[in-house]
Amino acid sequence: MEEMELTRNETEPILSGTDDEDPLLDEKKHEEAVGDSKSFRRTVMINLVVLSISAFFIFTAFSALQGLQSSLNATGGKGVACLAVLYGVMVVSCLLLAPVFVGTFRPKWTLVISFICHCIFTASNFYPEWYTLIPACALLGAASGPLWAAVNTYLTTAAVMHAKSGNNEKEEAVIQRFNGIFFAIFQASVVVGNLVSSLVFTLADDHQRNRTAASNASKSCDVNSSLCILDSTRYTLFAAFEVSAIAGLLLLVIALKTLKKLGTLKQQQHKAFELAVSVVKLHRDVKVLLLIPITFYSGLEQAFIFGEYTKYFITDQIGINMVGFVLIVFGVADSISSYASGKLGKTIGRGPIILAGGLLNIGIIVFLMLWTSHWSGSASYLIRVIILFIAAALWGVVDAISNTQTVALFGVLFTNNQEAAFGAYRFWQSIGYAVSFSYSDALKNNMETKLIIALTIVCVSMTCYVAMEIVRKKR
Repeated sequence: MEEMELTRNETEPILSGTDDEDPLLDEKKHEEAVGDSKSFRRTVMINLVVLSISAFFIFTAFSALQGLQSSLNATGGKGVACLAVLYGVMVVSCLLLAPVFVGTFRPKWTLVISFICHCIFTASNFYPEWYTLIPACALLGAASGPLWAAVNTYLTTAAVMHAKSGNNEKEEAVIQRFNGIFFAIFQASVVVGNLVSSLVFTLADDHQRNRTAASNASKSCDVNSSLCILDSTRYTLFAAFEVSAIAGLLLLVIALKTLKKLGTLKQQQHKAFELAVSVVKLHRDVKVLLLIPITFYSGLEQAFIFGEYTKYFITDQIGINMVGFVLIVFGVADSISSYASGKLGKTIGRGPIILAGGLLNIGIIVFLMLWTSHWSGSASYLIRVIILFIAAALWGVVDAISNTQTVALFGVLFTNNQEAAFGAYRFWQSIGYAVSFSYSDALKNNMETKLIIALTIVCVSMTCYVAMEIVRKKR
């Protein structure tokens, strides 16, 4: 089957089974491809689905393991240290490695390398010692920047090609829809990953809060609590996640077509140094500077829901057994809202959606502040369950808007410099993660201060976003 690439002004190959095919087609094939635009758009959509499902399998494992690190690998603080190393290294990889990898290996093979690192991280949990877990987390952190830059480059370029294939849609609308489809499937991994872990633990009946009730079987216990997990249960869980990760890797290698970037082959062979420097130079643009707060907050708000919310609000107020179910509700809301926000962006525009998400986030934070200081102590267990589940679902809506619209915004503003733009995006998002994990331990249970920090940053984010749109229209 012939797959076609469309540049801004002409038709060229974009999707191919190998990297060695001639990028130029003869005149006859050129005319056939132009006349078969529906077939081309169908090919683009198939590759969008393949990319989305591959990421779903990979992050089904990662999303659950990330949430379990502080519990399953609590001894000596290995789990928290692992996440700190992961996101700390990711900050550097977004700036230095992302444009280098995408420019050198192209999006598909950058994804393959990154998915292999995910498989290594998952495998390291079978034997979570300092000398296995920490290096695996550092490797994954190094791969995460290129991974997301490759995903965003693939999505944006494919969307632009789809829009230019004769369907009379605006590029911005297609970019938003493609991001909505991808993140709808991607965010479902949060649901499945947490459901798998909950089912494994429940069926094994390993959540024993009393060590004296534990069997004589080989088990791993947290020295700081009474939680013991049978080693057989841990291995079953990690095996399931490893199979999921490998499935995502194989699907990507076999089914995803290579995406050739816009421009000539010579333009695709930029020196790595020039690509890395382009990320720094991109910050000369005032629009990028104004987008730093909202990008930073997108990382901070995700770290909050997976770290602070699950511990302080769920574990401490309604029980650790509810954490998985809360994250499932969060994931479902996130997945549905990702798709919905992508569709709404086509009709009402990006601005109203982003501002609505900001206002919703402000409302949730203010409510949680009041809940913490006045209402939680007097509420019954049932009321606490209902309230905290609803808050998690609404936060899922916020996260969906933050992901789909902010990523689409970078794609729209910097279509000609995608690798650098998405490298900068993940750089600031990773800093948001790292900062959140850093002050989390320093502030410990001072939740009101953490909520005030989040409230301040989201207000600054919305203000800077409005300023960016004003600057954009004036130019």
